[in-house]
Amino acid sequence: MAVGRRNEGRAQPFQTLHLLGVVGDLTDGQLLERYSTGSDEASELAFAVLVERHGAMVRRACFAVLRNEHEAEDASQAAFLVLARKAGTLRVRGSIGPWLHRVAWQTASGLRATAIRRRRNELRLAGRDMEPAVSVDLDRDAAIHEELARLPERYRAAVVLCDLEGRTHSETARLLGWPVGTVKSRQARGRRMVRDRLTRRGVGLAVAAAAVDTMGRAVASTLPTSVGLATGLGVSPHVLSLAQGVLRTMFWIKIRSLAAAVVLVGLAAGSAGSYVRGSQEAAGAGEGQVKTTIRPEPSRQTPSSRKDLVAQRFAVRKAEARYEIARQNRVLAEISLEEFGVSTENKLDRATVEGEIKLAEDDLARTADRAEWAKKMFEKKYISQDQKLSADLNLHKAQLAREVAESKRKILEIFVIDGGESLRSNLAKARDEENSRRAELDREKAKQDELERGVRQPE
Repeated sequence: MAVGRRNEGRAQPFQTLHLLGVVGDLTDGQLLERYSTGSDEASELAFAVLVERHGAMVRRACFAVLRNEHEAEDASQAAFLVLARKAGTLRVRGSIGPWLHRVAWQTASGLRATAIRRRRNELRLAGRDMEPAVSVDLDRDAAIHEELARLPERYRAAVVLCDLEGRTHSETARLLGWPVGTVKSRQARGRRMVRDRLTRRGVGLAVAAAAVDTMGRAVASTLPTSVGLATGLGVSPHVLSLAQGVLRTMFWIKIRSLAAAVVLVGLAAGSAGSYVRGSQEAAGAGEGQVKTTIRPEPSRQTPSSRKDLVAQRFAVRKAEARYEIARQNRVLAEISLEEFGVSTENKLDRATVEGEIKLAEDDLARTADRAEWAKKMFEKKYISQDQKLSADLNLHKAQLAREVAESKRKILEIFVIDGGESLRSNLAKARDEENSRRAELDREKAKQDELERGVRQPE
């Protein structure tokens, strides 16, 4: 028996090495899927491989923004903790490195801003003015990663993988599925864009070029074990707080972008409806004039059938817009439920949300007055239709801002009252509405197809 246990103990390291070899050959997307769907040792090793691949790059980006070993270490841990929390919802093509770089920069920038505010408050209480808190080099290095995070995805991916992670052009081309020449050109274009933006921010051209050339210098990393990062165990409360702050920011960015898309789709639907009504009225007036002046020649297509087809096409577009709004509402409901538990731990958010609602209501009142004034001026032909439409668009934006602020308060109240049960109910309703709008769209398309077949056929 003792021999059996001894052999079993020896076999365990070999099994671990075998698993590590298996997951080591997987892509980042496959590793994330293995980690998010599994609960065995292989899933933990999958996350360990991700930390091994991208840990140095994340640490380098955080250190460039903070220039403090301990703070950069905390920001790096928080970035990987965010990755662990978002692993199940990420869809990765090629490499997770560019996404991780943006998260690392966002985490480090938030930590740096918090440190500056804390220092400013301390000095104000002490009756002193804020001295220069950072050096020129720190500002420049932080600006490099800020501008890099703002690059379009195709340029940022090439720069992050080649310059920050030190991969060859061939490796990057294989990961991203691009030709080697495309990788080289996009890397050069991305570096040039960062350099030019630094120059516009007041950094000399030669200094900016040298800074971009050295942004991939190595920085040692002492990240904790991947299991601790993945589970949140073994990391400090400060790191957990940083990760939760980044998750909250990502959550509200999603809501704002999706809500803006909903408003634009709604405006498109309203404009289409107005155009249909105007076209029908104009067609009706024109038809009356034709009847009193000339006799129309026989035709395969009657005017009524053509008008019905035009109106039906716009009905299809309106149904598409209503379906898109329902789909976006369903996505918003899924995001709210997905991020449940993130905003609950920040009880100070309620005062912030109430302030946002007050500001949104004040802005809405101003834009409503402006829109009413523009309506009267347009009726008197003092302003153009474009000016009136601009005022209406600003009014819709203000209404959206108020609705988003109010939705924050509702979500906070839901978290406190029922622990997310209403969020699940809202998601079910949103899915039912999406299905209903989809069925409506299919019906309208079927009507359009039938009218088109009737118009093409001779009488």
